[in-house]
Amino acid sequence: MNRRLENTLATLRRDGRTGLAAYLVAGDPDPETTLRAMVVLVESGVRLLEIGMPFSDPVADGFVVAQAHGRALRGGMTMGGTMELVARFRRTDRTTPVVLMGYVNPVLTVGADTFFEAAAMSGADGAILVDVPLEHAGPFRDAAHRHALSFVPLWAPTASTRREKQILSTADTFVYLVSRTGITGGSTIDLDAVKERAGRARREHGVGLAAGFGIREPAQVASLARSVDLVVVGSRFVEILAAKGDDGIEELGCVAKGLVGALVDAS
Repeated sequence: MNRRLENTLATLRRDGRTGLAAYLVAGDPDPETTLRAMVVLVESGVRLLEIGMPFSDPVADGFVVAQAHGRALRGGMTMGGTMELVARFRRTDRTTPVVLMGYVNPVLTVGADTFFEAAAMSGADGAILVDVPLEHAGPFRDAAHRHALSFVPLWAPTASTRREKQILSTADTFVYLVSRTGITGGSTIDLDAVKERAGRARREHGVGLAAGFGIREPAQVASLARSVDLVVVGSRFVEILAAKGDDGIEELGCVAKGLVGALVDAS
């Protein structure tokens, strides 16, 4: 569906590796710092960037990420500003996939087709709309596909077997495997349960998988190596930018390198 995403997933599988994906909120604490952070994370080995679209009511996010949404909005970040940020990143990086992650209300204000057209023109590769249930995802998925973008479904740990099959059957590149019940940034994860779900999905559906929510330590990402295609770390990076702003960029890179190293050692 989306070539950059397909190529990245194919390369990881060919090399027998699990890649690190990093989440940041666009414009947190300001657009220039977000852009620098995106570049440094990729230079440190991150294989995919998830860029949060600032929203006033990020109900799936914990305190750390919700505060980041607030800082970005107070700084004037908009959906258009988020697209511009991706476009600026794409001027120097034409290979790393960028997936926009956010909530449906801002998309509805412009319409799904207009949103995905703008996302494609910016250089984004897909979108995750956290609060769109499976039953209402069709028009958004169709609009994404019209512009050669991926529409990434979320797979919650509370999904029934029937719903699990429905979710996995809609994947065009990968499914976001929510690793814990609750919001982002939580500390309790049953990694064995995540690996069991991932193994079942790969055996029965062969879909790409990215696991996220509450994952932040090298031992956690190492535990998931080879079980999923991508491990997503968000709150830990957001915490660094919240505490140090632009001065935290170097630390951001060091943390990313440590997480990537843990994945490589475990592969």
